[in-house]
Amino acid sequence: GPQPGPLEQDVQPFLDFVRQVYENFPKTLTDAFTPRPQVAGQPPKPPAVRRSKSSFKVVTECPLIVMFLFQLYDSHAPANVKTLLPLMVHAISLRAPPNAKKEALSLFHDFIAAQVKTLSFLTYLLRGSADWVRPHKDSIPLSVVQLLISCPHELILVRKELLVATRHILATDFREGFFRHVDTFLDERTLVGTQRGAGDTLRPLAYSLLAEVVHHVRLNLSMVQLGKAVHLFSRNVHDTSLPLTVQTTSIRLLMNLVEGIYHKHNSDQDTMSKMANPSAAHTQ
Repeated sequence: GPQPGPLEQDVQPFLDFVRQVYENFPKTLTDAFTPRPQVAGQPPKPPAVRRSKSSFKVVTECPLIVMFLFQLYDSHAPANVKTLLPLMVHAISLRAPPNAKKEALSLFHDFIAAQVKTLSFLTYLLRGSADWVRPHKDSIPLSVVQLLISCPHELILVRKELLVATRHILATDFREGFFRHVDTFLDERTLVGTQRGAGDTLRPLAYSLLAEVVHHVRLNLSMVQLGKAVHLFSRNVHDTSLPLTVQTTSIRLLMNLVEGIYHKHNSDQDTMSKMANPSAAHTQ
């Protein structure tokens, strides 16, 4: 059989540490954004030093190391996926309190980065071991949509990783979980943001992601949703700041939307005529 690697004896203790980090994650979140009591007339206390098991930055570093360990010591994967997976799925579903950005912006940024890194690991599992992830088929897309809404647009690298992870999910049958959230994707402020500048680098990725979502659901969209999609993608065709690939994707999608509009228009017409003349509908 294969020789044990030099780190073999340290693999499980490290994976146990990662499990503890994720078990602590809900408490880490609560503690991070709970205001510290102030004593009147005294200067505010400096923030407490965080233990490694209660740190968003440590969480951010864990998923990639776990991925490498699973690749190098694959016998450790099955048992540890069983324990880590539900903890990670829960971690990406958590939301910071509404005051988090105001109270501690850098901590909020660390929290989102930790969630996105965890999501990237889940999409890695999805590519190789989809059956393990299947019980979470509905909750993961919902968490992704919530992250798209809450991830600050100024976190460009984190947001890019989030968009890439979303595209990986769209390449699997887990994409169905996104379909009920199509209105969120069609809201440009959520997907692309209103800021112009550094974030422009993400616009091609965001629009090609949106094109994939719309393509999959084109025959199920309402006329209002189809109208939004046509407006968005026809505008892209005239936007010279976008690369040619995004413009050709936009044109291809617009051609595909014609089918959806045609079917929707005809079915709406049929419904209206049946409502206007119910006796005719019975005689058909």
